[in-house]
Amino acid sequence: RRASEAHRTFVAARSLAVTGSLNLADDPSLSLALTRLVGVAVRVPDFKTEGLQLVAVRVTPGDLGPSAFLLFQSPMGEDFGLLISRIVGSETSYPVYRDDRGTGTLAWTNGQGGYVLTGQSGSSRLTALRKAGGF
Repeated sequence: RRASEAHRTFVAARSLAVTGSLNLADDPSLSLALTRLVGVAVRVPDFKTEGLQLVAVRVTPGDLGPSAFLLFQSPMGEDFGLLISRIVGSETSYPVYRDDRGTGTLAWTNGQGGYVLTGQSGSSRLTALRKAGGF
């Protein structure tokens, strides 16, 4: 639920935070800075093969400290978010899809962090993005 709230809030406020597309997806300093802030290894996925470009990055509050929220956009203006958070323990969980008032979320853990993909599309699109991102 927090990821879908972050998605709606951030998409609504994007015009205040972004002046254009970011060319930071391939910049290792972004991953390093986010890793230091969040406390887990953060790798910015390359969704170019899926037609998405990184347009904004925010650090948001999480249950165990800061989380990273990355916003990607398609050429048609469709928005997708990726929330990366620190977790307790080292559990790995399978992806679980939920719909929260029109925003789909696909959440999983990999033993190091918690991940949630968000967007106004179904589970098949979010699952494809997860695979394209190498998660």
